Amino acid sequence: MYSTPTAYLPKKDQIYDSLSGLPSSIEEKLPTMDKRLSNYFESRRDALLEEWGILTRNDLESMEMRLDRLSMEIGKLETSGKNLKTRAGALDVELQELERL
Repeated sequence: MYSTPTAYLPKKDQIYDSLSGLPSSIEEKLPTMDKRLSNYFESRRDALLEEWGILTRNDLESMEMRLDRLSMEIGKLETSGKNLKTRAGALDVELQELERL
């Protein structure tokens, strides 16, 4: 019998590795319902987000910043209102003193 050099024979591990990758390569090439839906949603993402009223991370971050600014403004207005009440009370006392004269 003729001897076959072992350098030309693929090792069992190499054959197994090439066969184990076969299902994933076939799966990538075949169209599936998931891929079609994914492509559909990705191509119409902006319209769907607006139509369904879904918030994105950017929208939420923008609203949080706006809420923080409004909270600060409300705090300033409340402080200002307290100061105005104090000043109005002091003016009222002075006005009553002037009326007594």
